[in-house]
Amino acid sequence: MKSSTLLRLCLVLMWVFVVISIVASLILEPSLPEPLAAWLKADAERDITAGEFALLAAFIPLLVSIIVATAGLLCLQRWAAWLYLVTTVIGTLLMPFTGPTVEHALADTIDEIGIIMSGMVIALAFFTDSLKKKDASPMAQGDRTNPQPAP
Repeated sequence: MKSSTLLRLCLVLMWVFVVISIVASLILEPSLPEPLAAWLKADAERDITAGEFALLAAFIPLLVSIIVATAGLLCLQRWAAWLYLVTTVIGTLLMPFTGPTVEHALADTIDEIGIIMSGMVIALAFFTDSLKKKDASPMAQGDRTNPQPAP
């Protein structure tokens, strides 16, 4: 399998696992133990703080950025690899400020698989030839199909 195909597959799988993780979290939330369910309910009912609002304001451009980077990587654009990497690093650095999270172990496991796919995307984008520019001009590489005789 070509590295560019593998890169695209990992990108698609990453998003599939993100969506499945969110759906699993919503479906499995009622099966959480009572103290955790009570904490989740209390956390959802409280007012948003200024710090949380600022974090939300920071995550919206990151979400747009990761979507743009994904589209660029699907089109095998080199700039998209850098955007994907920077967005992933900034998002990871902001995560400790989001506070505690509670979710079912299965939803977390699916999310972790998505994170592994994200790491594979970065590895494939930077450490393989999946994003190498291919010159379409046969003259640039020398026309091997119809060599010219030497004068």
